[in-house]
Parts: sequence; structure tokens; C-alpha cells
Amino acid sequence: MASIRSYFRARYWRPATIHQLPAVLLAVCILLAGSLSVASQTGDGATTRPAAERAAAVQGGLLFGLGPQAHGALDKRIVKEAPVNMVTSWYNYRTDMNFFDIYRTDVTPQIYAAGKAMHLVIWDGYPRPGTPGGSPDGIVQTKYGPVCGEAYPLSREFQTDMVQLAKNTGGPASGPPLYVSMFTEFQTYPCREDGNYWDTGQAYYRALKDAYLEAKNAFHTYAPNSKVALTWGGWAATFDDPARGGGRSMLPFFKDVMDDSDFQSFQAMGIHENVEQTTWMVKALHGYGNGLSLLAHYKPDNDSLAVYDADMKGFFTDSKMAELKANGLFGFSFLSQDLLMSSEARFQQAKAAITRYQEATPPWPLG
Repeated sequence: MASIRSYFRARYWRPATIHQLPAVLLAVCILLAGSLSVASQTGDGATTRPAAERAAAVQGGLLFGLGPQAHGALDKRIVKEAPVNMVTSWYNYRTDMNFFDIYRTDVTPQIYAAGKAMHLVIWDGYPRPGTPGGSPDGIVQTKYGPVCGEAYPLSREFQTDMVQLAKNTGGPASGPPLYVSMFTEFQTYPCREDGNYWDTGQAYYRALKDAYLEAKNAFHTYAPNSKVALTWGGWAATFDDPARGGGRSMLPFFKDVMDDSDFQSFQAMGIHENVEQTTWMVKALHGYGNGLSLLAHYKPDNDSLAVYDADMKGFFTDSKMAELKANGLFGFSFLSQDLLMSSEARFQQAKAAITRYQEATPPWPLG
């Protein structure tokens, strides 16, 4: 299971183990790998477009985003040089609200004035006093009885905070949208491994569904431009346990809230096979609600450059883009710029991919 919870543990509590290739050698490797297909050119400048490229053009492109915070995002090189039209910010716990209060006057207006969408990722994963790092809080009393898991998402304080967060990040309905990826990696919220299975996590999840719907309504009320989704950990695609409602078989148990959402949302942070996980999630989520989905945060959990390079090669081809778009994917957000800025060759690769496969806005997805 690759999650933002394990990513932060690895990033801040483990020594780095990945050694980068020299930039020149890396550039040669990327070119030889053919990670971005290029149409053949004739002598007079005309372009021969293969069938996969024509299919990609018919499907349109993607809305690309960059995290982890909107503050300072407009000054990032990739945002300046490529059509990154969505800026992603993370809300992790109520202690972040002082930071987001500043957004209301100093950050949010700048992002919308630049013609870019805002994207919020709401996650409950930071340690609490007296608990192991990132572990669930314990027993929480709900109308479904006592449940074991993270307390904050089920609290009245959370709902109050969501009203304030909506006011701090929202804009007019006529402007660029605010996409909200609520409760990212929610399978980690119940205690122990219960979250990966409906049979052991269902009591907590019934309460979480109620909290999600209430928070969604708050965003719609106080941020007229908001579109809200429940956000899956993409590792659900990696296993299936129909008897327990685990992995792939867990999705149908959330049909009620997914059908009532503005779109579907998921992450991809595996240490391998992110393209395969994403493809399965996009196709599965296409069967819920309006069929549209957003990859809310992508980055290999272990910061592996080898995994990142393989993912970039796998994601950004005409045929894969056409397949994902045909099944409802409308957006792709990089969790951060760390890996794509690790060398000039990787920067140019990401810039070329975003430029080639971007969807010009407006109109906005779900607008």
C-alpha cells in the first residue's frame, strides 16, 4: 500500500537511497526510451498523424495541476513555462487553518486572477499528541455506535472548519473552479488494516459518508465554484477480496456517495505500476456519477526516479492518453515538482508532456 502517510514518513524520517543519473546520460536515456511520441515530419512541414494521436485529439486533453501549495506556485518554473492550469493545495488538519486564512486575501484571488483553477486535497494524516505518528486516534462515538479510527473527520469541528476553508478558497461560480478532493486515502482512516475492507471498516465508513456529504454541501454553499469528490487510495486497484468487500470489491459499497459527487478522485503513489493502477481506477470510477475522474496527486511513494521515469513513459503516449480520456479522466496533478525538476531533461520531458496533452481552458471540466 503506497500512501501519502507512508510518503511523509519516508521523506522526512528515512535517508535518501536513490542516486540520480548524470543529466546528459539521463537525457540520452529519455530520448532513446521514446517517452513522448513525436509525429513524423515530411520535407514540406506537413505532419502525418497516427491513429492513436487522432484518437487523443478527439478525446481532448487533461487539466494539469501542481502541488503541494498554491502559495508561490505561480512563480514555479513549470507553471510559468507549461500550461499548468490547476494549482493544488493540501489541508491536513485544523492547525492549517491559520495558513489558509491568509489565502482568502493574498493567495486565492491571485490564482483565480491568473486564470487557474484551485484544487484542494483534504487529508487527515498528521500525528496527534499521545498517538504514534499518523496512526488513527482510537474509539469515536457516532450514531452508528463506537467506531475505531481518525476522530477529526467525524467531528463537529471538522464541519466548522470546512465552512471556513470554503470561504478561504472559493470564488464566484462564473470563474475558474475549485476542485475538492475530500478525505484522500480514506482507506487509512479506520484503525489498523480495517480500512481496506468493508466488512471490518463499515461502521466507521457509514459515519464518514455522512461527514463527507455534509462537507460537500458546505463547499457548495460557501464556495459557489466548488466541485467535490471522495478520494480513493489508488492501491484499491491492486487486490480484490469479494468475500470481505476488500480492494476492488470495496468500490460498490460507496456507490451512494460517489453517485452524489461532482466527480471521482483518486491518488497514484505506488512504488511500481502507477500507470496500471491509474488505468484500472479510471475505468472503474467511470461507472459512477457522471463518469469523470481526477488523479488528485501523483508521485512515487519512495521518490524513486526509476519508477517516475517508467511512469512518465507509460502515461504520456497518445494511446494511453486516449484510453484514459475515453474513460473519463479529466485532470492530473503532480504532488510536487521535486522529481520533474531533478534534472533539466526531466523538466523538459514534463513540460513537453503537459504542453502536448493539456486541455485548453476555459471551458473548464465540470464547468
